[in-house]
Amino acid sequence: MKALRISISLPLLVLLLLASPGTSASASYNDAVCGQFNHKLESALKSGGPAAMQKEMSRLLRIQRIDEMGMVPEEGVRCALIASDDVYMVVNVALAAGIDREILRRGIERHFRFRDLQVPDLGIFETAGRMRMEINVFGGVSIENTVVDATVNNEDVRLDGGGGYGGGITIGYGITPNLDFDLALGYHVTALDPKTQDTEGSFERYSALASLKRRFYTSARSWVKLGIGAGYFSPVMYRKGSDLGGYAEIEYDNAPGGTVSLEYEAAIGEHTVSSSFVLGLRYCYVVYDALKVTDAGVEQPLSSLPPELLELDGSSAEITAGIATYF
Repeated sequence: MKALRISISLPLLVLLLLASPGTSASASYNDAVCGQFNHKLESALKSGGPAAMQKEMSRLLRIQRIDEMGMVPEEGVRCALIASDDVYMVVNVALAAGIDREILRRGIERHFRFRDLQVPDLGIFETAGRMRMEINVFGGVSIENTVVDATVNNEDVRLDGGGGYGGGITIGYGITPNLDFDLALGYHVTALDPKTQDTEGSFERYSALASLKRRFYTSARSWVKLGIGAGYFSPVMYRKGSDLGGYAEIEYDNAPGGTVSLEYEAAIGEHTVSSSFVLGLRYCYVVYDALKVTDAGVEQPLSSLPPELLELDGSSAEITAGIATYF
């Protein structure tokens, strides 16, 4: 969607719009075309105020709803302007509802009887054709618990193949206004839980995840993204023991995996169009195959490992949070 820009300020634009002879829509047009549309907006305004009206406007301006009312999108834009008399609200809500900028421009021109009007940006956060760099942290739980020991109170001690905590960077690109490609590079570490006396353990690994993410707008400056992708996981070392008694170490092979994610992203600040906050849920699936095991420096046969360590399930569910910058 190509961004159109104007060189005049928003206040001046609004003054021009309000001064236009086309500002007052005729009662006959309002009743004949906008009757059902505007009745719903007026009811929402009376029952819940401007916020409820904006929510109802977003619902009505979806293409499917406009079609159901027998209207063309330009008429939906014009009716929204008649009901709200708020250009800023209509522009932002219409774009977030999926109305094309060109259609929006024609609807505003139709309402104000302008020609060749260029729609201002109004702080709208557009992502198509832009690169994104995101710094993120994450933490989660393993889907499969891996018990490796027990406490003196007979409590299970786990050293899981998934979960734990970590951080990384994500490089993204807006393919279209509604579709992103992301490459996420991360470092993960899981610790012995609970840590027993004189014993420690950890499982470290790196990941590279490539995903396609579909955007679903909640407003012109915030959106939900649903993603699916594939990845590659590179274990560093699965290690348990102590300096006194020596360590048991397992080397695992690199492994492919898959990921699905759900994220909420919103612009930081009221006017910025370059930074955002991201909060998400992510599920990763991966299974590691053991290559080598040593105990206190002495190599042991792989057959000495229990099945859950011979094929270590590294799948996890994670919460992610990050700050992104668009270029």
